[in-house]
Amino acid sequence: MFEAFLAQPLAALKAEELQLAADAHPSAQSAAAAVRYIRPVLKWAAQRRYVAADTAVLHPPATVGRRDRVLSRDEVAALLPMLARSVSPYARALRFMLWSLARREEVGRARWRDVTLDAATWTIPATKNGQPHTVPLPRQAVAFLAGIKQADADPGAVVFANSAGGPLANWDREAKAIMAASATSGWTRHDLRRTGATMLGDMGELPDIIEAALNHTSIRSPRRTIAAVIARKWRRRCSGLPMRWTVSRLAPHKWFR
Repeated sequence: MFEAFLAQPLAALKAEELQLAADAHPSAQSAAAAVRYIRPVLKWAAQRRYVAADTAVLHPPATVGRRDRVLSRDEVAALLPMLARSVSPYARALRFMLWSLARREEVGRARWRDVTLDAATWTIPATKNGQPHTVPLPRQAVAFLAGIKQADADPGAVVFANSAGGPLANWDREAKAIMAASATSGWTRHDLRRTGATMLGDMGELPDIIEAALNHTSIRSPRRTIAAVIARKWRRRCSGLPMRWTVSRLAPHKWFR
């Protein structure tokens, strides 16, 4: 949407021209997302006087709604066996997302050096909240990772790699192929994370345990003792949570065992 402005000098950018481009875009939702993405860059430039101060004052042409999509039991039951059969690194990554409830970017950056199979843990060095996060892995995830790890795997290699050994980059295309193969539709990678959290809530898990599993900042407290108690309780219980929600909700399907 803003491609026409890429060749312009920073000093030549004008707020009204950027706003007109956003308002004229045929998809108001896409334009609103683009405005949200570019505003931090323009604000950074304005603070350094690379652009005029008002250049960063852009208004999205539509309100971006909050997603609340949760896959149904039938959708999850259709999706999981397809992921289990597939040898695609994208399918494997999505399957691991359901077990770990991690974010797509975190799973995509996972490296073998951060996985300790004997301890059944995966450490995410940098997360959205700026803190490292250790994820207790259910036994299914441990067996899965042990099965795909090469004997001579480079500790620095990404766990879910493309054919060239690099990070996965074609998520949209591959997700559409997975939806078609599983006869599901309309979900995003983040919706899988929300689905797992919702199912845990339906099972009666306490909110602080679910928040800890998701590594949300809302469980953090200025009183470190409180945060430590929550973390200890989470580590005792969370290693079985993803396994519990799949088995409890979707048994007796053999692929959950």
